[in-house]
Amino acid sequence: MLPEKTPWPAAAEQPPGPRPSLNDVIGAAHNLRTFTYPNSTGSGNLLSERLIGSRFAAWEVPVSDQAPGQVRRWAADLLTRWEAVDLIEDATTVLTELVTNACQAKATRMAVLIEPDAGPDIIEVCVWDNAPGIPQRREPDFYAERGRGLFLVDALTTRWGHHPLTLDPGHPGKVVWAHLAGSGDGA
Repeated sequence: MLPEKTPWPAAAEQPPGPRPSLNDVIGAAHNLRTFTYPNSTGSGNLLSERLIGSRFAAWEVPVSDQAPGQVRRWAADLLTRWEAVDLIEDATTVLTELVTNACQAKATRMAVLIEPDAGPDIIEVCVWDNAPGIPQRREPDFYAERGRGLFLVDALTTRWGHHPLTLDPGHPGKVVWAHLAGSGDGA
């Protein structure tokens, strides 16, 4: 049984200052992964192995009640074009849960990244948002309306996690990532 966790705190008013661009988010997320995920040889030089010739897509999603559905349709279209149809249902469910969490945490900005070449038969999905707090999986209450999102993410992915990703002072942020295993036929 998992210990009881407090929900993500509500976002504070965002400080004035320049807003990081989508390219800043993508670059920071990829640089973070260089130090976070070891490559197949364990050397940690993942950036050069994964990003040269790698396909990925990113979208700075307008934060609204419609964001989860918009991301779901966008991801399904991309995965279809990348011939990763076996992962559409799981990937869109995971992204829907992560985007919903960001919206409920009162994010004012979020970006979604999908990389179909994250490893042999692995697709990685990431959601960056600027809401404070960190995701915490709780033991689900199956009678409650909410609270099962990260339980689903955990069940549908081979692994998932989160890292603080503050792009510049005064701009909180984190990236939540998940790996989904494919059949080897597409992506």
